[in-house]
Amino acid sequence: MLDGLIVGLDMLCRFVGTKKYRKRIFLITDGEKETKYSSNELRDVVQTINTNDVKLNCITLDFCNDLAEDSSDEEENIAEKGVKQTGESDAQLKNKKLLLELQEKTGCAIIPAETAIELYQQFKKKEYLTRTKFKGNLQLAQDLNVAVQVFTKTREESLPSLKKYSKNLPENDSADHGKIVMERTYTEVDDPD
Repeated sequence: MLDGLIVGLDMLCRFVGTKKYRKRIFLITDGEKETKYSSNELRDVVQTINTNDVKLNCITLDFCNDLAEDSSDEEENIAEKGVKQTGESDAQLKNKKLLLELQEKTGCAIIPAETAIELYQQFKKKEYLTRTKFKGNLQLAQDLNVAVQVFTKTREESLPSLKKYSKNLPENDSADHGKIVMERTYTEVDDPD
């Protein structure tokens, strides 16, 4: 977990540099693998996060469900007592302690997966049903009518790609693999006259 965070911080700092971007890292973990780290590594990570003004969001899967951003009293009690919640392994408890330490020193947000999904649902794009408000004919001339439908809510529809790919070839990760290129040759028929 800490190794992934170090790699993410390094990539973010290299890409952004001194540019004015909103720097965010989302760390998604189930906490099953035990994280081995020294206090020097943790101190360096905390210092890098604070000096580069990086916002760290930790989304936990199947552990730390009792933690939220504003339940600091419960976090302190769990960290001090080492109370084992049902279903949490020893590695998850150690990773929970690491996340709580990161939260204390950097102000990172620890968000359980259920809460993160609820937040995502709030911003999800709503699909509209295509119900017509009016369906009729638009008369342009005495003998010319055009069928018209009026919709109350619409959404932008993107056109499908016009590129063609062969389905008979085995799968490959390259972008141009199986791409069909159409070549047309125009010839003129010899005129016998």
